[in-house]
Amino acid sequence: MLLHKTRHNSIVIQLSPPCPPRLYKQTTHSLALHTNKNSNMATKCTIPIIDFLDFPNQTSNLIAASVEWGCFRLINFHNILPATLMSDMKAVVRSLLDLPVEIKQRNIDVIAGSGYMAPTSINPLYEALGVYDIASSADVDKFCSQLDASPHQRETIMRYAEAVHVLFMRIGKKLAESLGVKSESIGIENWPCLFRINKYNFTPQSVGSPGVQIHTDSGFLTILQYDEGVGGLEVMDTSDQFIPVEPWPDTLLVNLGDMATVWSNGRLRNVKHRVQCKEAKIRVSIASFLLGPRETVEPRPELVDDDHPRWYVPTTYEDYRKMRLSTELQAGEALALLHTPTNVRKLWSLNYVTVMLTLNIGNERICNGSCLLLLNLCLLVTVIKVKMLETNLSKMITFQNVMEVSKAEDAKARKEKDVIPAEEYKMGTKDYDLEVLEMA
Repeated sequence: MLLHKTRHNSIVIQLSPPCPPRLYKQTTHSLALHTNKNSNMATKCTIPIIDFLDFPNQTSNLIAASVEWGCFRLINFHNILPATLMSDMKAVVRSLLDLPVEIKQRNIDVIAGSGYMAPTSINPLYEALGVYDIASSADVDKFCSQLDASPHQRETIMRYAEAVHVLFMRIGKKLAESLGVKSESIGIENWPCLFRINKYNFTPQSVGSPGVQIHTDSGFLTILQYDEGVGGLEVMDTSDQFIPVEPWPDTLLVNLGDMATVWSNGRLRNVKHRVQCKEAKIRVSIASFLLGPRETVEPRPELVDDDHPRWYVPTTYEDYRKMRLSTELQAGEALALLHTPTNVRKLWSLNYVTVMLTLNIGNERICNGSCLLLLNLCLLVTVIKVKMLETNLSKMITFQNVMEVSKAEDAKARKEKDVIPAEEYKMGTKDYDLEVLEMA
């Protein structure tokens, strides 16, 4: 056990750490808020702000926001995604979501949840349309054809998809470089980018109820154009408090997801968030998801060393996504199922479990008995977490068995048929409802 006194007159009690360093509670950096036409709004905003035109000066702010918050507002990006295009796209989105149901149902899935989602008993206020990969002009063109988009709507969607994809590339590369990873080596250009337009039909009766439950995004990065007139989105800060993302015109919200945590070996934070019904108005948002590599996802070699041992076993995005759905672990808990065997063993031994306790003592002394009492409480919480891990590991074993059976059945089917229909990725009504948790 180690005792440290910090510059804030605090005592930190720490046992040998089994958790990625970024999981420790950290003092939030004072991120610079840049003076602009929205300066009054900026002074009231607690969510970090990144000025896209101020790199490389923004590099330290980018990594601080990504490690401590897992999200940030993006400003001054209109050289890539003009405000007029954002406005035009919002108008197109509203018109598409107002189409008759029989037309929207043509927007079929490529993978579960990538097409039209009708209101369900679990999510009666929510519906959405989607494109599996906006980086594919064929996918975008197919989406437009499915919905009988007009030439103007088609052009707007195409331009918006291209602009968002460029933003993904720029943000992803800046994030990699800020961690010391060479951007040209990550192959981000080939990662699929899911696109989803969301509509929340909030009513007077639904005020105060959740529009979407607490969740993390399963992918790497999310770019969200939220509704400028209707709020409701909330993100969780490092003290586990939900912070409202107030509507702010001409800005975007960028979230990091579970794949970013795996890829960065636990250094980047996958932010938990939810949507709450605040008022009886229709809320529309446009969400784009950079999912991750098409092949194996694992911690980057540059981010693994003696001080930062490998925390996650290799996986694929699709396997991880299906595991989240199968285990119903939608708020980042499924990442524990990817811990390497060494780190799982450490979690089973209290001698290797991290207990970080900060006692704000000021100028007063705290008796040894109080310290021991607080330490025992921390150890009790640790035991509870270990029991939760045992439950999750059991779910993982069940999931792996299901996947083995599924793969065997797939292999048999491929022997009997030359073509497997796209619907093979459909995971059933239960998973269909759970998939809504991806879309804010």
